Amino acid sequence: MIALFLFLLFAFLCWKKRISSFNRFELLFAFGVKLLFSFGYFYYYVYVVGNGQLEAGNHSVLLVNGDFYTFFGEAKELHDVFYTSPTDFFKLFFGLDDSLAPKYLEYTEHWTHLKPGIMNDSQNVMRVNALIYFIGGGSLVVHFILVNAVVLFSTVYFVNSFEKRTTYSKRFVFWLLLLIPSFAFSNASIIKEPFLFSGILLMLGAVFNSNKRAIFQWQFYIGILLMVMFKAYVLLFFVPLAALYLVSRAIKIRLIYFVISSFLVVSSVLFFSVKTRNLVTQTISDKQYDFMNVGRGGVHLLRQDSLFYVSESLKKRITFKNEFFVEVPKNLRANYVQSGSVYPFENYVFKQTDSSVAIFYINPRANSFFESTPIQRSFSNLVKTAPEAFLRAAICPTFMDVGGWKMKIHFIETLFLYGFIFYSFIRNRKSATQTDRSLQFILIGSAVLLFLLIGWTTPVFGAIVRYRLPAILFLLIASMLCAVPKTKSEERK
Repeated sequence: MIALFLFLLFAFLCWKKRISSFNRFELLFAFGVKLLFSFGYFYYYVYVVGNGQLEAGNHSVLLVNGDFYTFFGEAKELHDVFYTSPTDFFKLFFGLDDSLAPKYLEYTEHWTHLKPGIMNDSQNVMRVNALIYFIGGGSLVVHFILVNAVVLFSTVYFVNSFEKRTTYSKRFVFWLLLLIPSFAFSNASIIKEPFLFSGILLMLGAVFNSNKRAIFQWQFYIGILLMVMFKAYVLLFFVPLAALYLVSRAIKIRLIYFVISSFLVVSSVLFFSVKTRNLVTQTISDKQYDFMNVGRGGVHLLRQDSLFYVSESLKKRITFKNEFFVEVPKNLRANYVQSGSVYPFENYVFKQTDSSVAIFYINPRANSFFESTPIQRSFSNLVKTAPEAFLRAAICPTFMDVGGWKMKIHFIETLFLYGFIFYSFIRNRKSATQTDRSLQFILIGSAVLLFLLIGWTTPVFGAIVRYRLPAILFLLIASMLCAVPKTKSEERK
């Protein structure tokens, strides 16, 4: 009933034509297409890669494998705290007292196993879905409707703002952003991607809006807030380049020269400052370490202060006493794990049966996991692996990589997208203004930095495809950016 009401409300808004100059039927059709993608996303994770059923338990409605339902089920647990203690709910929701988490959210993966705080993007997904739970009472359709409405309105706002900055027709840009397969499926979910995508489009739409300065538009601040909440590092790369652009305009120097000078200064500081260099290297290396352990699968066991890794092939020899402790048999082969050390692990053999070893982390091996070159907290390794990291994040997966048929489809899509981006840059190269080129430089620079970070830290091709979507979006917008008025024939397209 709530889902029907929300759909009719959205249809009414489209019918009144107060949100854009698009045809009212076109927007309704676009919204229907997005809902179909959402149900397709649901079907894929339940019936294709899942086990075809949902599991009820502490996590309410939880898919056996996949973030999609893990976030949904754990959001319900946060939502349910309100009915036990409204005060504790608001303390948890706003990050005021995370010491309450073990009491209410002990069995959640995305709250108690991660660093707490209002800036944690996984916890923010739970927060948003917990709020939607109050509206829909657990109806997944309500989540789909609200999330897709946010993405659609953000896309419409961006396209209307971008219309005078590109030679492509408004409808072409609109349907391109909606129907690119990776965009369509990722933005149809109820996890991080649709909120991040909306934030980027709202922020850039305000920047491209020729009627107002960005700082005077509420969309600009909502966009920044969404980016901070759901992938702060994307904004972290974008803001410094934008700041360099503003400074270069103030001192009247070409952006490219100013950026090169700034890059040399920053590189010098990073190279000669041991403390700064080590901090950057260790942060990236530890992210890679965590992701490698998650993607590799198997069981991580904790005994006193020692951490051991048991591969998935040997997991069947472990006796699970409950969800917290296991019994390991004598002569079980394992690896001794040191923090930050990705590979090789030190071999270890349990000398006797131990019935009180705690489970630290357990996860199935990711279908598209690969062993990437470890950084091992070494700055020289970080530099040496930069080309490998960039190419992997920008191009892979290819036909030769692990992951099955889905990865091959992503490679075909990647070839198409880069072909279109290259064509658009060639098409607009003569008519782009100096301002356009500066903005293109900011977008391309942000994409390159994102590719590097993703390539360094992510050893799962499926995750790479999702994480690089902001970088692909930046490149698409940069390639279409050209402040040349359209002709009447182009307007009719």
